[in-house]
Amino acid sequence: MPELIGHKVILKELSPEFFSEVVDWRNDKELNKFLNQPQKLTLEAETAWYQNRYLQDDTQGLMIFIDKENGTPFATLGWTDMDREKRRCILGRLLLGNPEYRNHAGFLEGFFLLSDYLYQSVEMMHIHVVKDNRKAIRLNKMLGFVENHGEIQYPHELFVNNLHQREYYRTKEMYQKVRKSLYEDLQESLF
Repeated sequence: MPELIGHKVILKELSPEFFSEVVDWRNDKELNKFLNQPQKLTLEAETAWYQNRYLQDDTQGLMIFIDKENGTPFATLGWTDMDREKRRCILGRLLLGNPEYRNHAGFLEGFFLLSDYLYQSVEMMHIHVVKDNRKAIRLNKMLGFVENHGEIQYPHELFVNNLHQREYYRTKEMYQKVRKSLYEDLQESLF
């Protein structure tokens, strides 16, 4: 997986150098209330998952958002269930670990960098958002995702660890429209 380099952010694939930050973020009660993580995460558990599952599975990826100016890691975003034959995947694992970056241009830019990369391989992305997570729903709608009111593609994702989720999707065409109207139009003022 290549590094994805933008104006304000660099996306690097998860590696052991980021485990400490990821474990801290995922264990923070304010940050993890909508995560699919039923137990406290440890460095040992993160290392075991990384070595035994993540590195063995080419259908998933996890990127760390890093402030290009000062090298600070601040968020994660990734994908699972990459199906190259059906040209689709699940976008997820969104976690803004450092809330100071909520309105940082690099946070928004990271979504577009990863989407540009993934849409080279897929025509459709799905996401699953906890019904009560209004901030994530609002963000994903702004980024072009719409709720799936048709046939659910990943029914096993709708109820996970006592969290009721909704399925959303975005086609490549839908993404290109949002990219043009939101990202390209804002580039001059953001960067």
